[in-house]
Amino acid sequence: MFVDEARISVTGGDGGNGCASFRREKFVPKGGPDGGDGGGGGSVLLAADPELNTLLPFRYRTIFKAERGRHGEGALRTGRSGHDLEIKVPVGTLVFDAEGDALLADLAHAQDRVVVARGGRGGRGNARFATSTNRAPRRSDPGTEGEHRSLRLELKLLADVGLVGFPNAGKSTLLSRISAARPKIADYPFTTLAPLLGVARVGEDRTLVVADIPGLIEGAHEGAGLGDRFLRHIERCRVLLHLVDPAGPGRSFAESVAAIDRELALFAPALAAKPQILVLTKKDVLQDPAVLTRAKAAARRLARRDLRRHRRRPRRAAARRRRRGPAPRRPRPGSPRVSAVGVLGGTFDPVHRGHLALAAGVREALGLAQVLLVPCATPPHKPGRAVTAAYHRLEMLYLGCEGRERLSVGTQELARGGVSYTIDTLRELRAGGADPVFVVGSDSLAEMGAWREHDALLAEFDFASVERPEDGGKPLPAGICEAVRRRLVAWPSGRPVDRLGRGGRIVRLPLGALPVSSSLIRARAASHRPIDDLVAARVARYIQRHRLYR
Repeated sequence: MFVDEARISVTGGDGGNGCASFRREKFVPKGGPDGGDGGGGGSVLLAADPELNTLLPFRYRTIFKAERGRHGEGALRTGRSGHDLEIKVPVGTLVFDAEGDALLADLAHAQDRVVVARGGRGGRGNARFATSTNRAPRRSDPGTEGEHRSLRLELKLLADVGLVGFPNAGKSTLLSRISAARPKIADYPFTTLAPLLGVARVGEDRTLVVADIPGLIEGAHEGAGLGDRFLRHIERCRVLLHLVDPAGPGRSFAESVAAIDRELALFAPALAAKPQILVLTKKDVLQDPAVLTRAKAAARRLARRDLRRHRRRPRRAAARRRRRGPAPRRPRPGSPRVSAVGVLGGTFDPVHRGHLALAAGVREALGLAQVLLVPCATPPHKPGRAVTAAYHRLEMLYLGCEGRERLSVGTQELARGGVSYTIDTLRELRAGGADPVFVVGSDSLAEMGAWREHDALLAEFDFASVERPEDGGKPLPAGICEAVRRRLVAWPSGRPVDRLGRGGRIVRLPLGALPVSSSLIRARAASHRPIDDLVAARVARYIQRHRLYR
């Protein structure tokens, strides 16, 4: 039985209690405190195992708890730490926080491991509290409880080639001929009820993994037939084999291809953009040779249409560049900088109208060439907070910036991975030829002294500090470090921008801000309330279709 979704509850082991004990030994008066610490609780880990291919075991066991730590004992004996609990899952498993629906890990490779619930800390024994003034402490700490989490596991099969098409198009037959897989084959639709994998040998020492999913029909994205719930199993494929029966009932060859492509696009635009190879099936049972001739002609027309579309892409890109102006180039040594690029960083979980209005306002006020919205991979200022998967946040940014002049998306921090630091991003942009101006809120000025390498950051780059109009002229908070206060300058609108980007200044900009926040959007989405007034229409549809923040 194939199971590709499961919900489990994981709990780390509790820490052991510290011991309150005193040394009692003959001829040793006033032996003093000797209570040992408690042991730490074990953690719960998920590990990708290539021997597994289904989440079926989690149908029968859904609660997992690691071993607790032992209590401390006298004679300064520390309690034993609890053993970690490792749970095996198939390769390709996505781990989501069931409460916040944030992606915690993608176990896409064999032996990938992730800690999903940490064990509690052991308590301190009374020997830890002995001081020169308190030589007989009776205090000891209890161990802390282990972390508890509810998880949603989602399996995406790993394959090189995916087979798509209408039911009874010949996908299972093809899989059985090119691999050792033995799927069910019959002359009625929906014989395949679950995804199947087959390994096809290519040459002497190379193989391809081929994934066969249940057939699609028109309206699958709305739940027709078996729906589109199995399409995620081909999202990782490099190429799709689109099998078409040229004599399929009730539709022409071109209509069959268009219907499947439409379902792929409605499920995920990236899936519809994957390379496709059209495969005409059941040629040996055709009664009318003219049907095959018409199908081949239609396939050639589709290929020419795709070729024209790919040829048009460079022309469209060039036209967009002409409308937006030249991209910032790396200046030659000694030449003046003539353009500046705004950089607005953040989690963008999700991007909302306030972000877009802020970026557009800064660009207009400073006359910037463009503004980059750069989503972070792991925010350093929000440790431990689960955020939505990077690919969701990135896709929403693209949808939000679509059609907005000189607003674009930067993927520098997502490509770099790990914790995101501002100075690394700005240096990478400058190395690529841009003159970055980092956009921050006025409340961030008080915290800038705690940023990584803040002295070098302030010396090398310019900043735009966005303030509310009513804050203009107000004294700065006392907590602002002297390095920030020394670099603050006024920047009247209309000043030439060729002086920006050299570094060492913080420009104060009084701009209005929309009363909207990402936390408000997540709260509304969680309670199924409308969010169209807070985010762009395309972003709202994306959140609804992918059931984010539920």
